[in-house]
Amino acid sequence: MISLPFTSNAAPAAVRRPTFAVEFGSGNSGGGLGGLAGAAASTVGLGGGSEDPWQRSLIAISVQLGMAPFVDEAVITLSSDSQAPAVALADEGQISLGYADGEAIAILKGTVQQIRRNLRGTQSLRVSNGGADLTRLRLNQSFAQQTAGKIVKELASQATVAIDTVEDGVDLPAYAISDRIPAYQHIAALAQKSGYLAYFTAAGKLCFVPPNAGEAVQTFRYGQDILALEVSETKAAAAVTVIGEGAAGHQGNEAWSWLVNDPASVTATAGRGNTAPLYADGAVRSQKTATQVAGAIASQTRSLDVTGRLWVAGAPAIAIGSTFEITDAPNARLNGKFLTYQVWHRYTKTHGFTTLIHFRTASSGSGLGNLLGGL
Repeated sequence: MISLPFTSNAAPAAVRRPTFAVEFGSGNSGGGLGGLAGAAASTVGLGGGSEDPWQRSLIAISVQLGMAPFVDEAVITLSSDSQAPAVALADEGQISLGYADGEAIAILKGTVQQIRRNLRGTQSLRVSNGGADLTRLRLNQSFAQQTAGKIVKELASQATVAIDTVEDGVDLPAYAISDRIPAYQHIAALAQKSGYLAYFTAAGKLCFVPPNAGEAVQTFRYGQDILALEVSETKAAAAVTVIGEGAAGHQGNEAWSWLVNDPASVTATAGRGNTAPLYADGAVRSQKTATQVAGAIASQTRSLDVTGRLWVAGAPAIAIGSTFEITDAPNARLNGKFLTYQVWHRYTKTHGFTTLIHFRTASSGSGLGNLLGGL
């Protein structure tokens, strides 16, 4: 009997021929499909595609993605001859990567932030999404009786950033936004307090959601897909204590602005163990909030006990917040499910398409977590 892997999510063989699709400015061809209009011509090692200025002029694409406050960025390197695609500052567009035997997958949607030219005959385009807009936004604003998610929505609205999914997160009786730091850093801080992930999707929309191990979007097998793998195990604190301010917990919500003589009413500890680092947080003004924040920080601390880097043949399906799996490694500690928190896709016509993934433990019941005493 012949078994066909129609339902497998395993990474394909590395001999597949990569393609790209770039859609910016008036340089698009095929009705705005860029390199996708002639996918075969955009394939490494194939000729043709002279009608497509992107295929003709593109030298390399580098896309780096990460969780807030990391600003997603792509650098597109082109020849600067007269036939190069016409692109201007603030042009909106999209970058997709894939293989000749399938569809190119969208990696980053954003706007051209910078164009650099030189005497060596090349030019580079720097592209970013809404993370750049949120980083430029600085505000002085206060919020009362809001959830972290509602504050994130307000910041996204003021930066004119589209949102995908924004869940409520931690309850905050009071929260102040200062212009001393960018709005995107405030969003990252709110994500930490909530135990959430904050990042932009490939469609350029903001997500503020709890981590979800779920099913692996791709499986990488030792001896087949993996070019390099490095894992680090670190024993972090097993418990954390959060100390807040205010009396909203036992004097009612209207008392959020009161300071308490005894902080025990706004103090909470989460996790197990004798070591419990203290986190003082002025935004924590009720026992409920202290308990939520302590649990979130403890969970995130445990997830960082195991981190690593994986280098593979181009994997466009790997996005921020996605789960992947490693199997068949000779050391059992290297196998399991992991969560992507940073990824670097690189495509060049001379070296092909590769992906570098920075990851951490996906959940307390998967991967290396089981080998560390059940994180």
